[in-house]
Amino acid sequence: MVCTNGVLISRRIAQFFREQHVSVAVGCDGPADDHAAIRRDTHGNATYSQVAAAIKTLVAENVTTFASASITPHNLPRIGEFSDFFAGLGVAKFGFNFLRASCSSGWYHLSSSRVLRPRHRRRPSQLFQFRAAPP
Repeated sequence: MVCTNGVLISRRIAQFFREQHVSVAVGCDGPADDHAAIRRDTHGNATYSQVAAAIKTLVAENVTTFASASITPHNLPRIGEFSDFFAGLGVAKFGFNFLRASCSSGWYHLSSSRVLRPRHRRRPSQLFQFRAAPP
């Protein structure tokens, strides 16, 4: 399995993954506005259109494609909509990563230093995985 933000996925790369039987997990935090809350490129531009295009390319090339959604205070209220949303993109499964964050000036600042301490490691009971409903 390859984990990626998807922005460099091309048809050629997707075909290679299919030929090598590699599944791909793409980071996508929901619809465009939810995704844009924390996923930006180095110039501050939203990446949703690139990520959605990558997922569609992978699915079109018959690559087993998963989505990994980071759940923040911004997209938590819409978590119930994620099954239909990801099914619409064609992903096989999706999972959640619940992040602790604070919001300042519209940006989420995640404290990775806390994650590295043993007492903050994720326990299996804190991990969730759901199958997307078939289209």
